[in-house]
Amino acid sequence: MGPFFALNTTLKLLRFITVVCTLGASLQAQPGPSDNRSGRPSNVSVKPYALTQSFSQTLSSDIKGAGNALTGYDVMRAETKLNYVERLGPGRLVFLGASYEFSDYNIDGSAGNAIFDTVDNYGVSARTIFPIEGDWSALGMANIQMAAANDARLSDGLTMTGIAATTYSFSPALKVSFGLLVSKRLENNPLALPIAAIDWDITDRLKLRTLNGAFLTYDLDAGKLTQMDLSVQYQSRSFAVENLQGTVFMRGNDEGAIKESSIVSTVGIRRLFRDIFSVRAFAEFATRRQIEVRQDDNKIFEFDTDSAFTFGVEGGVRF
Repeated sequence: MGPFFALNTTLKLLRFITVVCTLGASLQAQPGPSDNRSGRPSNVSVKPYALTQSFSQTLSSDIKGAGNALTGYDVMRAETKLNYVERLGPGRLVFLGASYEFSDYNIDGSAGNAIFDTVDNYGVSARTIFPIEGDWSALGMANIQMAAANDARLSDGLTMTGIAATTYSFSPALKVSFGLLVSKRLENNPLALPIAAIDWDITDRLKLRTLNGAFLTYDLDAGKLTQMDLSVQYQSRSFAVENLQGTVFMRGNDEGAIKESSIVSTVGIRRLFRDIFSVRAFAEFATRRQIEVRQDDNKIFEFDTDSAFTFGVEGGVRF
């Protein structure tokens, strides 16, 4: 990995920034008053764009069951995100997002980095919330990602996820959502499953959010400038590979997909400066880690990986 690791990720996202900014400008109207629960005065407008850059290092851990082909690995990641939010009217919100994640794997074993070394992951997303009647509202979300390792084609790493849900507000502080998630996965059958989520402001400082895990945030000061977060969630990454030929993982052809999955517990602390800039440091502990090699919609190999720590930092700016 060269010295221009961070610059590389940022430059690759510029094409997304142009698209999202153009879409945002076309949607932008007069900003409405912000939610008083955010701690901001009602006459202060929320800045619609948020740009974040994060870096993380997952420490080395052993891979079990792969013999000498794969014995262990560590990974460094850099991710750039651009998000846009616009209030179109009372209770009507639109969110647009673009992201780029670069992963640099250091793999031990005879197969080593011949299977995958670096992974590029591009993503775009859109989400909308709008009122239906009374305390009911609706939510729709779409996410498209393309992820590929080494010289594999990005189009081979295409995944898509859609969510449709309804939300009931028991009070301004408590909302419950029910819906359906549909996903196109790599080298796997499409997935459809019901989902449920809670959005609960337990106190003015303590908040709980759930979907594919539980997320707690706590404001450490009355001015809401310093925030601690705790979460436990299921995480997975999938990406296309095409150089399985000549390795112990080949079955029929040299194209396939890799899936990483784990249960991740995270603790972080974020500091806000001048309501514009933010800095966050975080630590993660991943358990029940697995690596799957998939071809032709089938799981060819599956390996367990020892638990591992990840440490990272994130910087952000709103404009």
